[in-house]
Amino acid sequence: MSTLQLLNDSLKAALEEIINCSLSSSAWCQATLPICMAGMSFRKATEQSLSAFLASVHSYNSLIPKILPNQDIAS
Repeated sequence: MSTLQLLNDSLKAALEEIINCSLSSSAWCQATLPICMAGMSFRKATEQSLSAFLASVHSYNSLIPKILPNQDIAS
């Protein structure tokens, strides 16, 4: 099982503990839907990991030339 799946399972377990009720897989799927679609807008780590990674790369992209001024990072 991947680390992201373990994170998803932990999020589901935390929600189940808060509401004091176990969630079926379909209930968990509904909880991950946006609020406008009758969900609770929980975001699965497995679905957000790529966009989070790309955002982090973009955020430090301007720092790399300052840290490594003599390196060609474009290639």
